[in-house]
Amino acid sequence: MIRNAREAKKIIKEKPLVVNGRKVVDTDYPVGINDIININNEDYEVGINKYGKVTFTKVKGNKKIIYKIIKKYKAGKGKIFFGLHDGSVIEGSNTAKVNDSVEVGFDKKITEIIKLEKGSKCLVIDGVHTGISGVVSGIKEGDMHISKKIIINDNKGNTFETIVKNIMVTK
Repeated sequence: MIRNAREAKKIIKEKPLVVNGRKVVDTDYPVGINDIININNEDYEVGINKYGKVTFTKVKGNKKIIYKIIKKYKAGKGKIFFGLHDGSVIEGSNTAKVNDSVEVGFDKKITEIIKLEKGSKCLVIDGVHTGISGVVSGIKEGDMHISKKIIINDNKGNTFETIVKNIMVTK
């Protein structure tokens, strides 16, 4: 168990961590939601609980990360690129839309597109209901003044509404 930042820095310098398949020796390296950290040959997924606190869940097998698409644009020669919630950019296809999610391997290739639609599983990543997962039961289109809203049924049977930027579609 690490007791303070000094010990953590020393351990990271001696034995690098592996974050999303890359060795990391920088103690200021950012880690975000759904990232996979390998410590002593054990994989942990970074998550968020209902209090907005960071959690680490042990993961076995599936080494793919889910990212939310927050931007979509065309670059030279008609190639489509996605801006993801962690700030990275990857090449994509025209079948996905902003607010959908993509499953990406460590090689940064898209393996699956997860659509935001009625019946999709989702995780609330911001707002009052942070950390709650559920199923999309409805989508209210927005306009110039009102944001697009999502109606969610959580795992306990409660129904609530949040704006689309607060959720991430999951599997």
